[in-house]
Amino acid sequence: HRIGQDMVFLDNGTVAATGTVADFFTKAGPEAFRRYIGAGPFGQGSRDVARKRT
Repeated sequence: HRIGQDMVFLDNGTVAATGTVADFFTKAGPEAFRRYIGAGPFGQGSRDVARKRT
């Protein structure tokens, strides 16, 4: 269930990308975000994943 339409992605405290949620989850989405979710080159995801209780 999606509650938002627009998304901002931060990489090392800097805004790396903005756009619609649909744009982020396509194969043409922002490179920093694709790398974070493991869809970048060689399938390497971010090693700095913060988990937080929701």
